[in-house]
Amino acid sequence: MALKTLITAALLGICLTATAATERPDLEDDCVASLKQADKALADARVDGFGESAAWAEAATLISAAKVQKTFAEYENCHLKAKRAIKVLGQTRG
Repeated sequence: MALKTLITAALLGICLTATAATERPDLEDDCVASLKQADKALADARVDGFGESAAWAEAATLISAAKVQKTFAEYENCHLKAKRAIKVLGQTRG
């Protein structure tokens, strides 16, 4: 009985891992796209004279954190941080 339970648990783990792996490319694409958009917004804000503001620094920190999340394949967190950076910059320029 214990062996059957162990095998069932192992198969369930494999199925969950396979499901997570199939969802990953979309999340990675969202992460990459959001980072590109955030980097552009940050550069535009600097050109427009917001490079010394606290909001610019906050956005730069969020973008750096998003890049770290991307490195560790935490694509959803990467996407969320990049989007938050864009929002912060949008409110500043606004």
